[in-house]
Amino acid sequence: MTADLARFSRAASLLSSRGLAWVATLAVALLFMGGALLRPENNFDAITYAALAKQFRGEAGHAAAYEEMRVAAGPEAFGKLVGGPYGARMASDEAYFQANLPFYASKPLYIAAVSLLGRLTGSDLLAMSLVSAAATAIAIVLSFFLGTRLLPPQALLAVPLAWFVAAGLKTATLRTPDALAIMFQIAFVLAWLNDRSDWRRTLVLTLLAVAWVATRSNAILLLVFLLAAEWLYAGGRRQLLPALFVAAAAVATYLLVGRLSGNLGHVVLFNFAFVDQPDAMKFPNFAISAVGYAKAVIYGLFEAATNHPEFLLTIVVLACLGAADLGRPKAVSALEARIRALAPAMLVTMIVHFLLYPAAWERLFVGFYVVTVLLVARWAATVSGRAP
Repeated sequence: MTADLARFSRAASLLSSRGLAWVATLAVALLFMGGALLRPENNFDAITYAALAKQFRGEAGHAAAYEEMRVAAGPEAFGKLVGGPYGARMASDEAYFQANLPFYASKPLYIAAVSLLGRLTGSDLLAMSLVSAAATAIAIVLSFFLGTRLLPPQALLAVPLAWFVAAGLKTATLRTPDALAIMFQIAFVLAWLNDRSDWRRTLVLTLLAVAWVATRSNAILLLVFLLAAEWLYAGGRRQLLPALFVAAAAVATYLLVGRLSGNLGHVVLFNFAFVDQPDAMKFPNFAISAVGYAKAVIYGLFEAATNHPEFLLTIVVLACLGAADLGRPKAVSALEARIRALAPAMLVTMIVHFLLYPAAWERLFVGFYVVTVLLVARWAATVSGRAP
């Protein structure tokens, strides 16, 4: 009788912990959604995406997009957005604007979603805020289910905390594809951590991979490294063939998007030189300069150390988590093997991403930060004897 009461009490406590974490997660999702809709950030990229959304509907995009942003932002903020040599030339020279659009056009799924919502709402800028708000909220909810695969119920409050640590609210307010890409990233990792290995898992991963790459092409990096890590950690031909199928679909999408958008060299952005020189900023630019690249890397590291220390901290944490797993016994299940592969895959992706595009902006890595916090919480639960 006493043992039954103890089990009942423990079960009630676990359910209470899970319920509290679920309520907190929903509250954060609603908070971030409200922030995205009530206080959107008028960033320059929104002008180019608005123009592409209008062109997707067969409308003239350049002048209409700038006028829509001028009305939404107000004269002073609009002046800052189009200030500087690059911004001024993009505003005044439509031919130059069109020549640079392929860089932004490599997100066709995002542009199509904005275009459709823009037609319904009458505003492409409002459509961008709706996409960012909804995508962020869905990503937060999905991360809760990801947490249930990584954490014991008592540690699930790490999920809403992770979104604050990762500066998710700022990303939600941006009128960019980043929130939608993060949603697909969390969804992909969640599906990837399914302990089953069958055609249904492969199909879901394939669909998510295609959507993710069509939203932001740099998704190809984490996709490939996750699938490679899965094969290395789980091993065997049974894991290799499905991984190759998903990777092939992702690469095919990447190449197709590049071909259709005319963006075949987005990683060679602005000749690796983050300087405001309009003559050098015509896309695509394949002329790689060793000096320009070295300057960009040095500047990127300095910017990371001074303005985005979370980027370098995450790399260190992922390296420590990966090293800690090396000394553990071999994983006893496919799920455990995939969980162990997660930190090394994200670590390599972040390093390679920085080498290809030396910038540590948080909007590029919010998904990485959220998952890293969950992995740290898992490690803490394991050390304290509450392993999931």
